[in-house]
Amino acid sequence: MTSRAGLRSAVPKVRLSKMRGRTKCGISACGGIIFALIFLAVANALADPKTKTTSAKLPRSHQGKRGVRQDDSINAKPASDLALRPGGERKAGALTHFVEGMAFEENGEMDRALDAYRKVLNVDPAQAQLAARVAGLLIQEDDFPQAIDVLKDAIKANPNNAEPYQQLAFIYARYLKKTDQAIDYANRAIALNPADVEGYQRLVEIEVAAGQEKKALEALDRATKVRSNDPNFWMHLGKLYVAILFKSDSQPKPDELKRVNEIFKRAAEHAGDDPAILKDVADYYAASQQLKEAIPLYLRVLELQPEDANAREKLA
Repeated sequence: MTSRAGLRSAVPKVRLSKMRGRTKCGISACGGIIFALIFLAVANALADPKTKTTSAKLPRSHQGKRGVRQDDSINAKPASDLALRPGGERKAGALTHFVEGMAFEENGEMDRALDAYRKVLNVDPAQAQLAARVAGLLIQEDDFPQAIDVLKDAIKANPNNAEPYQQLAFIYARYLKKTDQAIDYANRAIALNPADVEGYQRLVEIEVAAGQEKKALEALDRATKVRSNDPNFWMHLGKLYVAILFKSDSQPKPDELKRVNEIFKRAAEHAGDDPAILKDVADYYAASQQLKEAIPLYLRVLELQPEDANAREKLA
């Protein structure tokens, strides 16, 4: 079994010492943007609600570095009497600008990419992921006012999307040093999507950076009341607790240990046959010297993944 070690070094941790920025190639991952825009443009520009189209396969569209999977079987050939409506033409043009923007970004032409992306947002500012991406490029240029405007436009177009609020919280805390406003935006994001653990992490980062660990813990306590069957939610939440409560130079207090155990227990309960989650929970128990709880989980991991040498080593 693993030797006694500091819990913070043994358990995969969430970094709080440095505010996370998602500014390289945009604040947010681009997963889902391509599909969303293709669906939006094709559905609105090419599909007349009263006219059926014939089925034809399109070649794969240009893909960015992250390899977003696209649908190759979109109905794209309209009936002979179908013409693009004015709104559809604009959205089809937005799709073209988006693909151009990705190409520019791949080639390192960030100014041209930014210009192309903003043309898309001029048509549909509610694209929250793309708005976050544009805000990230603007942050790289230290253009915080424009980044804020883009995100606020996204909120105005779709006030129920939490992501722009999270990004505004980051900008106000990290760059503008306006903690109160940052906390307000983070809380709004949580209110809109309480099942998104990223919202709690954003708030915790802000509170910890401001020296308010007690308030950070209060934010995490709010998260424990969420009804979620997602093991990743509980796993992430547990790591946030570890990052705050468990110090590298001392063992956790009994009440703190009990408090965090409950979170990791929920992660394990919802993990099913996910060996990655089960192993993370086992690592937590092993690092906190709760070997009785760790051993069955490592054994289960080996049942699911007999070739996992690391789990086998932990049991040695």
